[in-house]
Amino acid sequence: MRIGIGPGGGIRCPLLLVAIIAVCCLGAVRGVRGDEYRSQIVELMKRAPADRVRHSQRLSGKIQDASKRDVLVELLKDKSPDVRFGAAELLGFCPKLRVGEVEALSSMLGDNDETVYGNAVWFSAARTLGSDKPPRLEGLKKGLESANPVRRQAAIIGIHFMGEAGHVLTDDIAKLLLDENVSCRRSALGFMRDVGKRAVAHRKQITVMLSDEDFHTQYWAARAIGAMGEAGVPAAPQLINQLENGVASVRRNAALALGKIGPKAGDRAAAALTKSLNDFSVAVREASAGALSQYGELGKKSAGDLRKLLKSSSTETRIAAAQALAVFDLHVDECIDAMLEELKGNQYPWLAVDTIARFKGKARWAVPQLINALKAADPETRAATAMALATIGDSRAVAPLRETLESESEKWVRETAEKALAELAKNGKKTEGGAQEKSGSSGAAKGEVTPKKNRKEKD
Repeated sequence: MRIGIGPGGGIRCPLLLVAIIAVCCLGAVRGVRGDEYRSQIVELMKRAPADRVRHSQRLSGKIQDASKRDVLVELLKDKSPDVRFGAAELLGFCPKLRVGEVEALSSMLGDNDETVYGNAVWFSAARTLGSDKPPRLEGLKKGLESANPVRRQAAIIGIHFMGEAGHVLTDDIAKLLLDENVSCRRSALGFMRDVGKRAVAHRKQITVMLSDEDFHTQYWAARAIGAMGEAGVPAAPQLINQLENGVASVRRNAALALGKIGPKAGDRAAAALTKSLNDFSVAVREASAGALSQYGELGKKSAGDLRKLLKSSSTETRIAAAQALAVFDLHVDECIDAMLEELKGNQYPWLAVDTIARFKGKARWAVPQLINALKAADPETRAATAMALATIGDSRAVAPLRETLESESEKWVRETAEKALAELAKNGKKTEGGAQEKSGSSGAAKGEVTPKKNRKEKD
């Protein structure tokens, strides 16, 4: 079809000409947008990671319509790896991926740039594919079979981002548990930890990795076995070995894993955990105390050792010991005394309050001190105290809690106090008038608190 000027000066086929002009204009606009977004992405990549995420979210909010997202797809092919990385990251903040975007991101998993930013491109593409709803399995599954270890690791992380939808690839990722690349092994173990009992079929391989030459791999192997719960019992001997001989971070995770396995791990595990209460690492002592609290009668045998930790120089250790003893209902007054001392300090006072609440009615003699804590400097402690008073269930807390509703500056703390009052009312404590206990209670339950010095501890 010819396009020209007719005898009357009119233009033949005007619609075609308009279409050509429109396409040219659109190309020019896209070019401007591309340059604009490219410069914004370059600036974005200069920011610190945490700051970059926040600004990425803001920028992606301006790139929601189709034509602007097409520009991002073009930038996925940019010669600069940091621009490719930024474009992939921005697409991750956009709504559901379109077919063209999925294809472009999948092709990026074959990006040949070997620089740090080139590696980041793979990870960004994999995260975006994995985070989409529905997630995109095909390209990521193919990445697991790549000869390039960075691509394999990126694919694992992308599948990790799928959440439960990615669990169908558990067996595929299990093939990388013994990968020659240490980063792939670690990422595969991180995935196995999150699938929990679904990883039991691969427990033998994971147990072997507790003896890996890389202690980070040992760390993740212990976490993966712990996530199996009682099904991790066959790995208990190896966990005990790591608890006794591993580096601090691995010892901690071994203790946590033995706690999740529970008493089925046996006497030897309980003995090893008791010994670890004296570990030089605060984190190991804390994890061991928590683990022993899950061992029932076996754990109770360590009550004397836990009691000694109430005088530890470490706040975390003292709190962990008191929480374990609360489970066993032993050395009650000493635990509460120790936690009241914590309220005088500035480190974790809200945890001390929460620990006191674990003794429930046996902590009623501490209610006056807890009422004072409703005026603590930090809101976390004030909120924890409100709920602790509700858990202990003493009517003396009603008036102070009502006062908190009037004077508290933090809305969420007021809401917590309101919830605490509702809990007290639900359990029979009057919130008006004399705030009496519910009828039928014993004398001690009616506010006649036995003096602490006259009470005997239950050992």
